[in-house]
Amino acid sequence: ELTGAPRYVAYLLNSMSEYIPIEPALERRAVDIMAAISNENTVYPSACTEPDGSLTLYWRGGHRGVELNIGPGDNYYYSVDGNHETSRMVEGLGAIPTDDLLAEVNDFSRYVYEQNPSWREFFASEDQ
Repeated sequence: ELTGAPRYVAYLLNSMSEYIPIEPALERRAVDIMAAISNENTVYPSACTEPDGSLTLYWRGGHRGVELNIGPGDNYYYSVDGNHETSRMVEGLGAIPTDDLLAEVNDFSRYVYEQNPSWREFFASEDQ
């Protein structure tokens, strides 16, 4: 059973798909990736669809950000802003390097927690 950030992403994408067509395989891939790059402390991302049919999950806070774009094929890219001297962008085809992306999302989540330890209060609890 999904909990935390993967559960939130599944809920978010399911809600979005009522208004915007999202390829079911792409939706599942996004949830699977979230399960691989998150833990109980991961800040929940926002999501949007792109004109090419891809999905973007993104985390923004202050001068920091992480963006993950998952294409309808096996293509992907992710970018990181505000954590390194220059912005980083990683792109490829196939399996996403989840260890590196996990480290970036964890670092972003620590940053958000330092700025606002009560960030979870912005989201309904799982029992509501």
